[in-house]
Amino acid sequence: MITKAGISTLSSETSLEIDTDLRLSPSWIVAFLLLLGLLLVVTRDLFGAPNDNRMILLCYGLALLIWGVNRWWPMVARWLAIGTTISLIYLAFIYLNIPELYPLLIVPPLLATAVFTLSEGVITAVFETTLLLWLWPITINAGVASISIVLTVGVMWLILLLQSAVVRPLVEPAHWAWQHYHQAQKRLDESRDQKAELAQMQTDLNNAFETQKLLNERLSALHQIAEEANQAKAVFAAKISHEFRTPLNMILGLIDTLLEVPEAYDEPIPPLLLDDLEIVQRNSNHLASLINDVLDLSQAEAGRLSLHREWVDLTEDIQNAVLVVRPLLEKKKLSVTINIDAEFPQVYCDRTRIRQVILNLVSNAARYTEKGGISVEASHEENNITIRIIDTGPGIASQDLNKIFEPFAQGEQTPAGLGGNGLGLSISQQFIERHNGRIWVESQRGEQSGSIFSFSLPIAPPVPSLQQSTPRLREDWVWHERISSPKLPEISGKSRLMICDETSDLAPEFERFNDDIIWETVRTLPQAVQSLHERPAHTLILNTATPNRLVSVIEQARQDLPDMPIIGCAFPPKIDYALEAGAVDYLIKPVRQADISEALHRLNKPVKRILIVDDNPDMLQLLTRMLLIIDRTYEITKATNGTMALA
Repeated sequence: MITKAGISTLSSETSLEIDTDLRLSPSWIVAFLLLLGLLLVVTRDLFGAPNDNRMILLCYGLALLIWGVNRWWPMVARWLAIGTTISLIYLAFIYLNIPELYPLLIVPPLLATAVFTLSEGVITAVFETTLLLWLWPITINAGVASISIVLTVGVMWLILLLQSAVVRPLVEPAHWAWQHYHQAQKRLDESRDQKAELAQMQTDLNNAFETQKLLNERLSALHQIAEEANQAKAVFAAKISHEFRTPLNMILGLIDTLLEVPEAYDEPIPPLLLDDLEIVQRNSNHLASLINDVLDLSQAEAGRLSLHREWVDLTEDIQNAVLVVRPLLEKKKLSVTINIDAEFPQVYCDRTRIRQVILNLVSNAARYTEKGGISVEASHEENNITIRIIDTGPGIASQDLNKIFEPFAQGEQTPAGLGGNGLGLSISQQFIERHNGRIWVESQRGEQSGSIFSFSLPIAPPVPSLQQSTPRLREDWVWHERISSPKLPEISGKSRLMICDETSDLAPEFERFNDDIIWETVRTLPQAVQSLHERPAHTLILNTATPNRLVSVIEQARQDLPDMPIIGCAFPPKIDYALEAGAVDYLIKPVRQADISEALHRLNKPVKRILIVDDNPDMLQLLTRMLLIIDRTYEITKATNGTMALA
């Protein structure tokens, strides 16, 4: 019999076994004892049994005992219930003298089978059979017929056999079904938990995905803002630097005039004022250098820094850089040493940019060194050259080494009065990296511990690997060792262009592509034809001042170079607009007094009256001052716009 208590026990996943859950609960035995006590009361009244309540109290007492023991020891309570049932049945029909209760002896084996298993029922039946045989005389004296005893034993074993034959095959599937039900219930609970976990995980993943999507959108927006800010910074630096140049050029022009031609003024200039003007001139030149550095840095960061690469011998540039700083070295009484390898090779680089790097490093070493001296070393190893500038200065603190090449970065322990603008090393790093090289520093803080600034450059641009086919050799082919190394031209993986530019204004537009192409500029078509016969190119670009001139030049180029791709364009020079209007010459700012004097001399005619047109009154004053210094007899007229100039 399956109880509700057993079902609830299984659903709550207790530790009881499946077999235990299918057994009869001792509570039913307690109920049977209570019912037996009630039955004794009824039989006493109906059959006139002795008026003795001890048997009834014994039933109730045993019921309470079994109920209490069952709470702590269920197995003991079950055996106690079976033994109590057998004892009560014997006492009932012997003590109460009711032979009709004797057939109830078949109940204990059935009860043992229900409480335990069929094996315990058989054990109980064997015990009862033995007990009946042992108590046979007492049972006969109690009025029980022999045939009743035999029938009781026979019926008891017959029922056990029927249970074994019929009930047991049904119990085993019931056990199997109950066990699988328990497992299914457990799996169902686990699947519910997993489903809940998966649902929660899916919710978390959706939230994480939405968060990641939002972060990506914000990151993209911030990246775009950063790019726009970087571009705006570069544009601002370029524009503001150009705006600084105009007033700075006027300052330099006036100061140069005051220092070079002081007698041009009516009264002599005091010596103290001349000293102050030299200070102003020196700081103005420093400011001009700073503006040029800012422009170079902004172009490098924007990727528009152009390099004019060629084969260069850097030995002369190293010596010239030392020559420039030699006055400062002699003033500080510092020694200088130059060590260059005897077979120092030529380097394919932009001479102007690398010369600027060498000058920056050498001048920094001279400026920061107070005792000892500086040394410049140049060496080469395999495909790279390395230049080192070694000084005996105070060195660089370890916390400053990581940021020494950042723009506007200066050491925290830099001596007062020696700090620069913090752009020289940053620009030098940009130049070196554009040449596929690297620059680094080795230093530590301490008196005369010094610093070593080094940079390395590849001697030649990388040559792309060409997959060559394996030649087929004849069996009778004989190897001959080469006596001398071959003199082969260096192969470059870049495209080569020939630019025939009659105006000389188109070629500068290709400067930004110097790292991607190799180009050569000539002024006339015959020069281009001769150069292309000596060294072929991928394309010929022809540029003339007018379209009419372009047609005739292209026709001539087709005849001289029939297999050459030709691109024609008419890119008129900017100055042509002014020359077509009647101008005979032009000057480029900054305009110095010597430039104006030379331009007037190229006119080859006397000049009496001069008209100066400029929208900046200060520039008008500066140019007027320069012209009067050249010749005080000039009649100078000023105009601030085109309408006034025409009038």
